[in-house]
Amino acid sequence: MKSPYRIQDIKGFKYEKDIVLVIMGGTINTKKDKLMVRGNGKAKISIFRDPIYKDMEFSIDIVKLIDTPQMQRLRGVLQLGLVSWVFVGATHTRFQHSLGTMHIGGRIIKNLIQRGSKGIDNEDCMEMIMVGCLFHDVGVPAFSHTLYDHGILGEKDNHELKSAIIAKNVIKSIQSNFSFTGEDIYNLIYPIKNTVETDIISGTIDADRIDYLNRDSLYTGVSYGSIDDRIILELKVDDGRLILKEKGVPPAISLLFARTSMKENVYDHRTSRILGGLISRGVWRTIRDKRINKKDLFGMNDAELLSILRGEKEAKGYVSAIENRAFPKLAKTWSLREVADHIRDLQMIRENMEKRLEIERELAKKIGVDGNQVYLDIPDLNRYTINEANIPVGKSNGKKLKEYPLAKSIGEAYSNLFSIRLYVPKDRIKIASNKFNSVYDLN
Repeated sequence: MKSPYRIQDIKGFKYEKDIVLVIMGGTINTKKDKLMVRGNGKAKISIFRDPIYKDMEFSIDIVKLIDTPQMQRLRGVLQLGLVSWVFVGATHTRFQHSLGTMHIGGRIIKNLIQRGSKGIDNEDCMEMIMVGCLFHDVGVPAFSHTLYDHGILGEKDNHELKSAIIAKNVIKSIQSNFSFTGEDIYNLIYPIKNTVETDIISGTIDADRIDYLNRDSLYTGVSYGSIDDRIILELKVDDGRLILKEKGVPPAISLLFARTSMKENVYDHRTSRILGGLISRGVWRTIRDKRINKKDLFGMNDAELLSILRGEKEAKGYVSAIENRAFPKLAKTWSLREVADHIRDLQMIRENMEKRLEIERELAKKIGVDGNQVYLDIPDLNRYTINEANIPVGKSNGKKLKEYPLAKSIGEAYSNLFSIRLYVPKDRIKIASNKFNSVYDLN
């Protein structure tokens, strides 16, 4: 079959031997899906076809890293965990996001080089930062951030540190022409001191956020989550840090709005929260029973962990509830303002699963149901600060984005998305709603 792609259409390349085309998708196997277009010579770049950015160009040395088992595991780790049970298109993976982040990182660096930014002035530096972007999430556990969001994993289970260690070891293990070492990438992903290079990977407005907002928006079908790519052109370097130009304020504010909209309507969707909570309970019980340990979670994909949960006496009930859509429904919500006086105690309860289960059993007795049918959702308050608003504008020591009136308002709205939710069986919603009028009733 004749290829629909014409070599002469690809800017900067004249010979078939210079190009490898790779079609990128959610369930595609890298080795099977490379459309090789080459002559007798060795291919110099690979082009990955992406639904958002179209053609993404990576060097053959980078492709070696992409093809490692550590990166390939991410094909089986959904970007948004169980959100696909609510937004049916959200089946995109951490693998796709990692490549997208690397592509955006490359675009940011290219723009900075073209503008003569100090410290980022050559292709070697560009490739090093792109590799840091590629590996930034390689250490995430099965179900991505779900187990963090529901208190099963915490600060001690730092996936950035795990990503840095994996990256260092992988780079040491392959033959390449890189001018940097695995230790260099480790220091980019898990830095002691922030620099412009680390800002591009995981700063305020960075490659990670730009990709995941656009990607999550596309795959969930929630259009107001997409952001203006112009923001990439409005970043610059000042005093060794990545900052925003004055002209970049409008697209940056649109990013804040997109982040807030996605948080409210997708990431914190009431059904997304209960599904994540149930799978987290199953994982917690499996760890408690010493069938797996936390370390195991970082080497699994979603399907492997689900398979283990299905085989566990207690955990399989949570999986069954999700798959049969027989999970508890939202009965009551308390806003941040309503729980402000109890927020410290609630955050301590969140981190103590035994205490949470004890409270849930007491609540269940009051409405006449089994303890496993009640779920008290207590999010991490620290995740309700919009960090992107901390980027300096104009100068590294200048006014921050959050000081602009509209940005300040969006930041306050983001913080107020925090809420405590109580889920109970559908036929007990009215009883629970009447019985638990105040957060005081949860004691």
